[in-house]
Amino acid sequence: MTPEFLDKQWIKIIILFPIGFGFMWIWFKTGYTIENHFLKIEYGPIKKKIKIDEIHSIRETTNPFTAPALSMDKIEITYARFHTISISPKKKMEFARLLLKQNPYIKT
Repeated sequence: MTPEFLDKQWIKIIILFPIGFGFMWIWFKTGYTIENHFLKIEYGPIKKKIKIDEIHSIRETTNPFTAPALSMDKIEITYARFHTISISPKKKMEFARLLLKQNPYIKT
């Protein structure tokens, strides 16, 4: 049995609209760019910059619990000191080549 105030349509809209908007923002604003020796990651409202010189290794992964990635087919990047992030660029191999071009010491 649901509380009586949740039976009102406008309450549902007020509660669900921000959640839906957040999911849409993440879905349409997830992207990765390589620019000025930085890997820039945009994931909805979250933005992250990683120095390409600090990247130690990249490898393929399908771990569902690492983000920001919209796909299960991802690249896991280890950088700085004990930091890891996974991304899912459309052309993984080409993206990895671009990173290796700027930092040939990245282990694959």
